[in-house]
Amino acid sequence: MSNKIERFEDFIAWQKARKLTSNIYKISDVGKFARDFGLKDQIRRAGVSVMSNIAEGFERGRPTVYAPPAWRLIMLVIRSLPRALMRRLTF
Repeated sequence: MSNKIERFEDFIAWQKARKLTSNIYKISDVGKFARDFGLKDQIRRAGVSVMSNIAEGFERGRPTVYAPPAWRLIMLVIRSLPRALMRRLTF
């Protein structure tokens, strides 16, 4: 049995990014966030961008993936969310 990763979906980082993106979509559909279409679209694209960067890095055979602007935006939004909302999310 080989430990070699055959698909980008096997990366734990990609799986976590997918789960985070799913949560971003849920969060951005409620309250004031849902009405701020610019921010809603930007944070959703950032989440998808992280997943895409991991997949593209894998396809190109790169050993590392660098996507700090997208992560920076995601972390900014996460830090601004109410604790009660964060407790309801699953990661």
